[in-house]
Amino acid sequence: MTDRPVLLIIDDDPNLRKTLSDILEAKEYRTIAAKDGTEGLAMIERNPVDLALIDLRLPDISGLDVLKRIRADYPHTEAIILTGNATLDSAIEATNKGAFSYLQKPYEIDQLLLHVRRAIEKQQSEETIRKYQEHLEERVTENVEKLRVYIDNSFDVIFTLNCEGTFLFVSSAWERHFGYPADNVVGKSFIPFVHPDDVAPLVAYLQQVIGTMQAATSPPYRVKHADGSWRNFVANGMPFLDSNRELLFNGVGHDITEQLKTERLLREALDEATKARFAAEEASRAKTEFIANMSHEIRTPLNAIIGFSDVLCDELFGPLNDKQRDYLNNIKNSGWRLRNMLINILDMAQGEFEGGVLELSCFPVRDIITPSLNVFKQEAEKRGITLTLEVEPEADVTIKADVTKLKKAVYQLISNAVKFTPNDGNVVVNAGLITSEHTDERLLEISVSDSGIGIDPADFPKLFTTFTQLESPYTKRFAGVGLGLVLARTLVELHGGTLRLESEQGTGSRFSFTIPLPDTRQG
Repeated sequence: MTDRPVLLIIDDDPNLRKTLSDILEAKEYRTIAAKDGTEGLAMIERNPVDLALIDLRLPDISGLDVLKRIRADYPHTEAIILTGNATLDSAIEATNKGAFSYLQKPYEIDQLLLHVRRAIEKQQSEETIRKYQEHLEERVTENVEKLRVYIDNSFDVIFTLNCEGTFLFVSSAWERHFGYPADNVVGKSFIPFVHPDDVAPLVAYLQQVIGTMQAATSPPYRVKHADGSWRNFVANGMPFLDSNRELLFNGVGHDITEQLKTERLLREALDEATKARFAAEEASRAKTEFIANMSHEIRTPLNAIIGFSDVLCDELFGPLNDKQRDYLNNIKNSGWRLRNMLINILDMAQGEFEGGVLELSCFPVRDIITPSLNVFKQEAEKRGITLTLEVEPEADVTIKADVTKLKKAVYQLISNAVKFTPNDGNVVVNAGLITSEHTDERLLEISVSDSGIGIDPADFPKLFTTFTQLESPYTKRFAGVGLGLVLARTLVELHGGTLRLESEQGTGSRFSFTIPLPDTRQG
């Protein structure tokens, strides 16, 4: 043991490592820090530490695996798990693997320092009891006073029992925990001080330790305070033979009342979070179902508007003047735009209701591109936009996917490109094959590049939020409700693919997606 306890911080966040180090150093602890589990285990091998503060999620191995290694290889080192993604299961698993405590981020500094102090005190107490055991066997008489100093300064309760469960010795920490002197306990059985429901498990524990002659940790038990309340404890104990060859039991009782309170509060918080999540999911489902039903209801009169506009434009019931023809074209175009928006809403709702079911078939890559190009060909010519298709030879293949869903994804990307490209601009659709960055898998990549207004990279996340557009509704120049890109990404991800964006303001944009190329052979 050193005068200043050594603490190892294992966390992949450099700012958090620096902050924790500064705080703990100010409290007269000595700290070392590691960015991942591998580095942390290497450090503890070179530099024994008293306490490890371990992040649950590390980039190489999990914090629980690091905890397991430390408790197995360095049993005298205590560990505290820190996490921003707390679950009841992970808390229980951490405790089972030997963690002293488990804290959820963000935590209060005072709370962290309390847990660190208690862990160090426990570590020092167990070190004391180990020394106590060793010195009793070698130099009982000459070391008694020195060991009593260690014991009396220990925060934990150190005690000795005989085989009948009678206290032969109890440290002065008893009074600090329970409000009455340890002398009132010596010579008495432990049973009257323990909650009746916990007596049988403790008796079984003592029988196990003494019978196997191996150290072990007790189940949690409750000890009565002088004010009538109950304190929660757990004991670490080991059997030994005294100088008279009598079999005795040495134990260290550690107060876990606050730890259990923290676990209970965490469990209640998780229960509330689960209820809130279920409520949010139900609200989202109801909202989506309502939108879908309303969209269906709106499509019926909308189809009539578009159909009768077509009839009037064809002058089946008489000629039209120029102003009438312009008005009817505006009605028809607006109807089609509204109809397309409703179809997007229905597609989103259908995806949620059906759980993303794919109807797979084999088809040429061009079949998901050319229909959309034909749809926008007339608008592009009218605005002087050059619309180009480039299919690389190796990508001119047959693929197996959901043709309808991929066709909609490509349509949304081309629609977006044409909409935001100024007159006399360029839109290029390209199909090619690339190799995955992480595996040797070949992927189909379809990209849509435009010479439009471009997008600030800071706004990228907003593009893929439902019903969100970058323009202010008060200065809006482009039509739409913010569903197209969200729908495109959803349809691509259903195929196990990824949608990417490359853009800067004023330089145009390139939307691309990749999907795996599964075997096209029919089974």
